[in-house]
Amino acid sequence: ALERAVDLAPGNAIYRAELGYVQIREKDFDAALKTYSLAAVVAREFSPSEKRNAELARAWRGMGYVYVELNRLAEAEDMYRKCLALDANDAKASNELRYVLSLKKTSSI
Repeated sequence: ALERAVDLAPGNAIYRAELGYVQIREKDFDAALKTYSLAAVVAREFSPSEKRNAELARAWRGMGYVYVELNRLAEAEDMYRKCLALDANDAKASNELRYVLSLKKTSSI
């Protein structure tokens, strides 16, 4: 149903982000990363100004999650930092960034 929604409304970042979430649950991380990347592009280009930052951050948080699953921690850190640059009060991004930094610290020991 979400693939159909994306086909019908290709400029809707929310549908794309939801599809990315489903792909994560299916452990199709390559597809999820592509979907979230497209959601970020769509959010920048088509989301109404009052929703743009929230939809962009949602896409970036999704990308960050996928990067963690792929053990690409530097890229995950970058995504969460971008979210916090948009909204310093983004609790989800802040929590995920702390988690990524703890993983990086553990892996360097």
